Amino acid sequence: MDYSKFCEDDFDLKSWLNDALEIECNPDTLVMKLQLIMQEVNSSLEDSSMALLTDIPRIVTKLQSLNNETLLLKKLMNLIRNDINKVQHDRTDSMSIVVELDRVKNRMIDTERRLKQADKWCVLNDQIDALFEEQDVNAISAKLQEMRETLSALTNLPDYEFRCDRLSNLYNRLEAMLSPRLIAAFNSDCLEETILYYRVFCDMNRRPEILNYYYRTHRTTFYKFFLSLRSNGQPFEEWLPKLYTRLLELKQDQMAWTSQVFDDHCTVVVSLVSQCLKGLDILTDLNGHMADTTKPVQALKTLLDITARFAKSVSRELPSSEAKDMLLRVVYAPLSRHLLSFGDKVKSSLLKDIHALPLRLRKTSSESVSELRASTKLVVDHISEYIPLSMECTRYSLSETVAAIEVYFDLLVEKICTFVKELRTALGVDAGSTSCLQEDHWVAFQSCLNLLHVLGECDLSVEQLDREMVERVKELHSPEDHLSSLPFWSEAPAENTALVTAVITGEGRARICLCL
Repeated sequence: MDYSKFCEDDFDLKSWLNDALEIECNPDTLVMKLQLIMQEVNSSLEDSSMALLTDIPRIVTKLQSLNNETLLLKKLMNLIRNDINKVQHDRTDSMSIVVELDRVKNRMIDTERRLKQADKWCVLNDQIDALFEEQDVNAISAKLQEMRETLSALTNLPDYEFRCDRLSNLYNRLEAMLSPRLIAAFNSDCLEETILYYRVFCDMNRRPEILNYYYRTHRTTFYKFFLSLRSNGQPFEEWLPKLYTRLLELKQDQMAWTSQVFDDHCTVVVSLVSQCLKGLDILTDLNGHMADTTKPVQALKTLLDITARFAKSVSRELPSSEAKDMLLRVVYAPLSRHLLSFGDKVKSSLLKDIHALPLRLRKTSSESVSELRASTKLVVDHISEYIPLSMECTRYSLSETVAAIEVYFDLLVEKICTFVKELRTALGVDAGSTSCLQEDHWVAFQSCLNLLHVLGECDLSVEQLDREMVERVKELHSPEDHLSSLPFWSEAPAENTALVTAVITGEGRARICLCL
């Protein structure tokens, strides 16, 4: 029989009785068993109660002892906490003292170092004058370097500015002593001495000064060569190539020599070439040559070819496009004004030719037409000669050149119209006029046909000239052309750039020249 169900919270008496009666059919026996179990439970409770009553005094004694120990532990913990707080306070004070002592120590060390540096400065200052008397460059440079390092630790001294002035004066004194030697080293291309002096100037933070000596030395030598060419009596276009050849040789020699001295030797040599060119008065000679020449277009084309060959050679193997552009600007600077006004030169040359054309009536109409044919052929041949001669220059002033050619053809048309009117009057073609030429009407008719033929040939020739000019413009402004990248192209007038762009892209294929 299961008696454990009496301990369950959801004990059901009816269900337990039914289950118990199924096992034990006799109720009296079941009641007796329950009574025996109750007696056992009561006996167990009584024993447990007696044992508890016996143990209570002992438990109370232990609890009281535990309470006393807890109070003692609390007191000990308070003491320990007070000790810890005291230690922390003492430690803070000790650390402050240690930090202050370390600060004082560092001040003492710094003061000692400054005193040593000040003493060292005085010693070096006393020694430097003797070294200058001995002119020992290496020793002087080393002492000045030590003095500069020493001076950096004496910035708080009252006489710091005086010491800086003293060091600067010593630098000036050393530079004055070295300048004759430096110029002589540059003139003789003495590599060993130049490297020594370059190091000394760099130690003094005076690298720009040694570069100025370098530029001035070679610029002076080159200017003397320029004066010798200028005074030998040769024409400008003859001694200009010699000048450029000498400058190109100087550039090539210095490229190899300066690579052993300067880190940025390419930039140094480019600056040298630029300064040599700027120091010359080429523009005055160029202006005088252009004013004296009777053929300014041909003269300018010759000078442009000379300058272009030099520019292509001198800009070869330059490391950067910026250096190349800077050099090209200096090279082409004397020609820039004449190139940008090239159209005016073309106009003046062409007007001289057009005014020199005879275009006068002869004794017969056939002779007059032959005179017209010869004159128009001369005009076409003249323009054909000018196209290859001047197109390279018109990259700067194409629009002005085209305008000059248009004026030229306008005057030609005007002369032809005047000639035709005079011929009509001479032949008695107009109403009310009589012929002053003693010739047959059939001969006059043939002369008129020949006149139309001459005018047609002239028109076709102008169209051919127009096509040649367009092709020449495209050729000269191709990406492969060396001169198309010149910096002066950006300085050309806007209408010039627009005209070239239209011709190259085909958007402006309308003829450049005027047709008759």
